[in-house]
Amino acid sequence: MTQSNIPQYHHSYSEDENLSIYKYLKSATNKNLVENIFILCQSYPEEHQKNIIEAFLQFGKEIADREYLNNCYNELLRCVNAWKKYKYSLETYPSIMKIREAYRLYKEEPGKLPEGSLLFDSFMAKYEKTVCAGYAYSTVQQFLISEDKKRGIKRPKRPKDFYHSLQEIAVKQYLPKEALALLKKSELEDIIITLLECADAPELQNRPSVIISFLTSKYRFPSHKKSAKLFTSTTKGTLDLKDNCDRLLKELKQLQKETTQLEEEQNI
Repeated sequence: MTQSNIPQYHHSYSEDENLSIYKYLKSATNKNLVENIFILCQSYPEEHQKNIIEAFLQFGKEIADREYLNNCYNELLRCVNAWKKYKYSLETYPSIMKIREAYRLYKEEPGKLPEGSLLFDSFMAKYEKTVCAGYAYSTVQQFLISEDKKRGIKRPKRPKDFYHSLQEIAVKQYLPKEALALLKKSELEDIIITLLECADAPELQNRPSVIISFLTSKYRFPSHKKSAKLFTSTTKGTLDLKDNCDRLLKELKQLQKETTQLEEEQNI
C-alpha cells in the first residue's frame, strides 16, 4: 500500500507517524491490540477514562458470556448425540443378537444350502418378514459381521460424559479483557482508530464510551446474514443460548432415564 492510500489516523500525524501506526496495526496480534486499547484509554482525562474502560469491560463480558454459553451448547449437543446413539444401539442390539442366532441356526439346518452371497439371499428370503423385519439387506449384512471384526457391531457402551448443570461442563471461561481479543482484528483496529481520533479533542472525549456501549448492544443480537458485518456475530444471543442449553440438559436427563431402563431390561 502506498502512503497516499494509508488512512490519516489523526490530523496531527506526519506521514511517517501514520505509516508507523499502519505497520503496527497490520503486524500486531489481537492480544497486542487489546493491550494497547487499554493503554490508549489512559491518555484520556480521568472522568472519561473510567467510563471508557467500564464500557470496554462490559463489551468484553458480553463476548465472554456468549462464548462460554456457545461452547457449553456445543458440548451438550455432542453429549446428547452420544446418548442418542447409545440409546439406539441398546434398542437395536437385541435384534442383532436374534438375527445372528437365526443365521447361525439356518447355516446348521440339515440339507444342502447355497454358498456365499446366495446363502445370505436364501436366509433373507426366509426371514425378511420375521426376524429381519424392518431392516434393509445391507443393514442385516452389517449385523452379521462378527463382533471380533473391526467393522462388527459390538455390545454398546454407556457414554462417559453426562452433565446435570452448566457448571459441570469444562469449557474455557474468558475474563472480559481476554474476551475482547476474540473480536475480529479489523474490529479492534477500528476501536484503536476511534481512540486515537478522539483522544486530544475535548469535545470528542466522551464519544468512545458511547460508541462502545452502542457496539455492545449491537453485538448482543445475532446477525442472520451469511457474512456478518463489523461488530456483529452469527452466534445466537446469550438468552437463546441459555434456553437451548437448558433444553439440552433436560433432554440429556430424559435420555439417561430411558437408557437406564433399557440397560435393566437387558441386564447390562
